[in-house]
Amino acid sequence: MKIVRASIFPVAALLAVAALPTRALQPDAPRFMGEEALPAAGFVVPVMQGSAQTPAKPVEVVRYRCRLGDREWEEERSNADELWVSAQRLAAWTDRKGNRIAFARVLAELPLAYSGMDVTRETFERALQDPDNALDQTAEPERLALWARHFAATLRALEGGGTAGALQADGMAAEAATTADMQPETILVNLSRFAKILSVPLPDAAERAFLLRLNPHHPGHGRAPRDWFAFFVRFASAPRPGDRDADRSLRSDFLGNLRTTGWRDTEKAVREASARRLATGVREEDIPDDPLRRQARDSVALLDDWWYMESPGYILLSDDPAAERSADALLGALESLRPRFEALVPPFRGRHPETGVVRLFRKSEEFDRYFAAEGTPLGLSSTAGLFSGSRRELVIRPVRRNSALDTGSIIRHEAFHQYLFSAWGGVEAPIWFNEGTAELFAGYVPRANGTFEFRELERRAHVLESLARDRDADWTRILAVVLLWDQETFYNPPVAGADANWSYSIGYGVCQFLHRGAPLMRGRPWKHVLPTLLETLERTGNPRLATAEAFQMGRDGRDLSTLSRFADDLRDYWKSESARRGSRSGKVP
Repeated sequence: MKIVRASIFPVAALLAVAALPTRALQPDAPRFMGEEALPAAGFVVPVMQGSAQTPAKPVEVVRYRCRLGDREWEEERSNADELWVSAQRLAAWTDRKGNRIAFARVLAELPLAYSGMDVTRETFERALQDPDNALDQTAEPERLALWARHFAATLRALEGGGTAGALQADGMAAEAATTADMQPETILVNLSRFAKILSVPLPDAAERAFLLRLNPHHPGHGRAPRDWFAFFVRFASAPRPGDRDADRSLRSDFLGNLRTTGWRDTEKAVREASARRLATGVREEDIPDDPLRRQARDSVALLDDWWYMESPGYILLSDDPAAERSADALLGALESLRPRFEALVPPFRGRHPETGVVRLFRKSEEFDRYFAAEGTPLGLSSTAGLFSGSRRELVIRPVRRNSALDTGSIIRHEAFHQYLFSAWGGVEAPIWFNEGTAELFAGYVPRANGTFEFRELERRAHVLESLARDRDADWTRILAVVLLWDQETFYNPPVAGADANWSYSIGYGVCQFLHRGAPLMRGRPWKHVLPTLLETLERTGNPRLATAEAFQMGRDGRDLSTLSRFADDLRDYWKSESARRGSRSGKVP
């Protein structure tokens, strides 16, 4: 193992090295201009100018349908590498230039046989707790270096929108074979606080990894953990060949200024962070204990700017101080909406809605950064909110001033998607029904007494009214096409002059008519549509077939006789203000 001195100054002067002038850095290099306290972790971390805390995303979950002989069951599995990073990641920051820092606690290696595999959380927990995989203060530098390279590669894959388990794809064997050229270096800086700091060379020239262990003899460290901690730095662009200024800055401005808190303060902070903030009228015993809640709390446990509030069915997380004033009312509205979701769209047999995780960002750029790697179906700039089924999380962008949208309507829309995913066990709903019903609930405006008032969405009604007045519009042909579209086509309609707003309006128009207009018609001619849709979907899991059965279009979707009569009634409904007035004033279930 090589030992590299960070400076020629005597040890007593090492702590002051950050005050010395550094050479000119690349324009997009990180500049450490402040610090952020993480009392629950025991660290005060130098942070980059213009940086923001980056909360951890929930681990993606995939539902597997398994069969062994005559026995069938379902399992929820996640990528083992992503679970492994999630279990050890503590905090992260990203600046406006794209530089990133991640902070982790070194707990255990992931067995190579698991890398790249989807496993159940129980299987992963057993591997994490296996003593053979543990990395404590006695771990050899070479094992620590392999841990750091694996962690950095998995972070790179996750942040870049790739597949976790990147070491399998990149070649774990190839990386291991180069360990002789990639020995960790001991960095002699900040020696009073840290017993050892190791710099681990990484294959990517834009990345740096530092492992460190606390000095137990430093004042306040007597009760501190003896574990290794790690910091990973990813530059927005790799330093120029031969340019050591960025590394000098990291060693002086970052490592040289890294501080710790007293561990009595840390223990107090941990207790305070674990104290739940409950919505009005909610008792501690009303809150169920489940993996989704624990993961949500853990994602912000060390982030000073973030807070959370819980109710029996939901947990709301945000870094927006202003949102704290409305969080209680928002959770109350969501709790009141859930039985209305169930009444209008019942769960499939044996299904029960999961805890709803809601994350509300203070700044739009933070929302964009959160989804930068994965993107969104409508594109980031057009997305006000998103429910991710694989991550079981509803994420909301702050509403711009003078916007036609409001945070409440966006959350009600996305909360329906969230409910439907868990209530139907992840079975894909027809996109017209999913988005149309979500828009319907966006118009359920809560009253102070806990009930709801239904309000028609003007931006959707305007499109439908214009279409109803258009004598050339063939409503039968429009429905025959739109109702059978998949998600990709619905969001990007191949129709001249149409966009996603047009598709959403058609879906909304059909769903408002089915739920609030058709039940008021004499003889209720369309009462079979929704029950048939739900029964066929639960039986087959096929959204296209369920739609065709509901509107009696035949398996090939070509029999349009029933759909033609439905289209006439739908057009008349959106043409008639009096018909819609009755459905608007009707009772909200």
